Amino acid sequence: MLKNPIKIALTSFIHHRNLPVLSIAGLTIGMSAFILIALYIQYELNYNRFNKNYSSIYRVETEHILVNGNEISEETPFPLGPFLVTKFPEVLYATRLMPLEAKSLSSGMDKSFIEEDGIYSDNSIFNIFSFNCIEGDTGTALNKPFTIVLTKSLADKYFPDEEPVGKILRYDNKFDCTVTGVIEDPPSDSDIQFSYLLSFLSRKTIVGWDYSDDWDSHHVYTYILLSENCSSNAINEKISNVIDDFGHTHQRNLFIEPLSKIHLYQEDERGFSKVTLIYLFGTMAFLILLIACVNFINLTNAFSLTRSKEIAIKKVVGSSRTRLVIQFLTETVVLSIISTIIAFILVYLLIPIFNNVIHRELHINLINDYKFIISIFLIALFAGILSGSYPAFLLSSLKTINILKNPLIIIGGKTRPKRILVFIQSVTTIVFMIISFVVYKQMDFMKKKELGFNKDHIIICNVETESYEEIRKNESFKRELLKNPNIRKMAFSYGAPFYNDTYWDFRWEGSAEGETMIFPVNNIDYDFIDTYGMEIIAGRNFMQTFYSDKNKCIINETAAKKLGWADTSNNVTNFQDKYQSAIGKKIIANGQEEYSVIGIVKDFHQRSAYFRIEPFFMNLIGNVPWQYKIFSVKVLSTDLSNTINNIKGKFEEFFPDVVFNFQLLEEDFDSETFELLKGIVKTSGFFTLLSILIGTIGLFGSVSFTILKKTKEIAIRKINGAKVSEILKMLNIDFLKCIIMAFLFAIPIAWYILHKWLENFAYKTELNWWIFALSGLLTLGVAWLTVSWKTWKASTRNPVEALRYE
Repeated sequence: MLKNPIKIALTSFIHHRNLPVLSIAGLTIGMSAFILIALYIQYELNYNRFNKNYSSIYRVETEHILVNGNEISEETPFPLGPFLVTKFPEVLYATRLMPLEAKSLSSGMDKSFIEEDGIYSDNSIFNIFSFNCIEGDTGTALNKPFTIVLTKSLADKYFPDEEPVGKILRYDNKFDCTVTGVIEDPPSDSDIQFSYLLSFLSRKTIVGWDYSDDWDSHHVYTYILLSENCSSNAINEKISNVIDDFGHTHQRNLFIEPLSKIHLYQEDERGFSKVTLIYLFGTMAFLILLIACVNFINLTNAFSLTRSKEIAIKKVVGSSRTRLVIQFLTETVVLSIISTIIAFILVYLLIPIFNNVIHRELHINLINDYKFIISIFLIALFAGILSGSYPAFLLSSLKTINILKNPLIIIGGKTRPKRILVFIQSVTTIVFMIISFVVYKQMDFMKKKELGFNKDHIIICNVETESYEEIRKNESFKRELLKNPNIRKMAFSYGAPFYNDTYWDFRWEGSAEGETMIFPVNNIDYDFIDTYGMEIIAGRNFMQTFYSDKNKCIINETAAKKLGWADTSNNVTNFQDKYQSAIGKKIIANGQEEYSVIGIVKDFHQRSAYFRIEPFFMNLIGNVPWQYKIFSVKVLSTDLSNTINNIKGKFEEFFPDVVFNFQLLEEDFDSETFELLKGIVKTSGFFTLLSILIGTIGLFGSVSFTILKKTKEIAIRKINGAKVSEILKMLNIDFLKCIIMAFLFAIPIAWYILHKWLENFAYKTELNWWIFALSGLLTLGVAWLTVSWKTWKASTRNPVEALRYE
């Protein structure tokens, strides 16, 4: 039944190439973008679903109750997991996970590598998560100290030609671990990623101290598996206050978060979540597809309506209305299916590039993704039927004599639908363009903002210390590096600006009973403040000549103000006078150690400029190994490459078993925020280009259609002496008016979106008028060039040819 209509449709496309090609091109571009985003959304929604017990797995989280606001933490106390299994029968299994520092693994002299993706784990991880076992018994694999389970890729790396189970891997060149199992690599859509699992029972010996009964040390991630009929709300009520029965420094409540929500709904510290990005990308993809479909409908209608003579002749020779309707619908459906097939080919070619941009592993599988593919073709089928309905029912209903008398009468009616199309496309393009400009401007603003310290030419490296012997090695390493004339200063610390946040809770002199605040903290040495060029504005810095400085601390301006130790009167302009009352005040950390304030440092950004500067506390680094996590080196800008090589050589000499990973602070600071903003800029820029491209195609088709209707009018005007410029003005004016109206409509939409978005930033750029104006002018310019090029060709055509055509 459809064989003949399809054959006629293909023949018609060959004879009338321009509009069908434009229709296919516009829909293909829109459909390609939609498919890519749909694949991304499908991937995110399927995260963690490989687990058989997906709906019964939960992560335990901690809510810290503090005077200056509650804090949610994913980390929990060490004893919590075993405690929950013992006390609550609804909790079938619990496992503790804790990332390992980058350490060496060795199976012999020729098989030694630094591995960065290890995790301490209880054996119950295999009872909760569905990691497929290849070799060994996951029922007992991690039940003993110094047992290790490898992923398939890591097992092949160390034991390519032999059975791994039963073999020995030496951890950190100190501890022999027995391989008890091999599992498949975790799927890419799993929140838990690792290359090997080391028995949690090994940690006490490796680290040198035991936290198994410490309810105040929050360093592990606790996952639990609940029985099928168990209510999460009931469990939340039972476990909420369990920590209150043990020693603690402040009130903490526990609650469970379902695995089904962790990936999508868990907000990062900036308040962003994956579901926010899904809504954002989904909205953009829908708008692009909507524009492409409306564009397709308009162009296919124009193509159909230009064939009025053909319709009249078919009616004369006896074609029924039903056959004409089928013919038109077949043509538009064929066009939409061709567009979708080409779109899938484009997607297949573009997926590797798209994966690199979004850092995902998307793919299309014809067998497994058949529902997805069918859904896309159903959308194409709907667009095809919708676009073919109007000309099919309109033309088939007209009298043959009317069509033959004036074959262009049908297309000479109102142009409102085409104006609406141009309007929608222009609004979308302008909004996307403004968003791209403002997000880039905010990113540039944050990069150039004064941070309160000098980030230039500072190299940061992680140097996790696990023993008192290595602390002494640190000091020797520091003295050795400072012999290099290109190294100006060096400091050891627990954290650094934009690296390694940790928080303590504090009571302070003058606080009410039970009143506490939580501050970010850094343990630093004597050279830290000078290395970063921070400014002491009241009091003094730490000094090696003062042994008592080990019980002293330095706080920032914001802390002094929050604690009520600053003179806020307008009469005081000198920093020393303003904060003098803070010097000597007492502050108690974690309910235990008392410190005296000896200095006030000028406010600086410890975290991203996305956040407002917090109160900050610094004390001298002690003889506790875990405090030595970072060394910072201030170098000269000259001969930077050789200086880094020198640092690397000395580092490997002193710490042969630790991987040398360094960052240049000026290049890598606040990388997470900038990566997020770059992603938004790239995404909005990508959609801006797509909307411009699709809009240009649609505009080109609409102009061609308008010129076709006005062919005779243009010829008569030229014969009567009209100039080319006058004809250009006549044909351009309607389209340009429409784009100006779109610009006026887009301004409040873009302003509202960006105003709400910028409210999330503590320090933000301004919404300058020129950004809006530039976006409008660029859109107007592209439209003017598109319309003018086509209308110029029509206005310079020989009028005799046009009249002969008529």
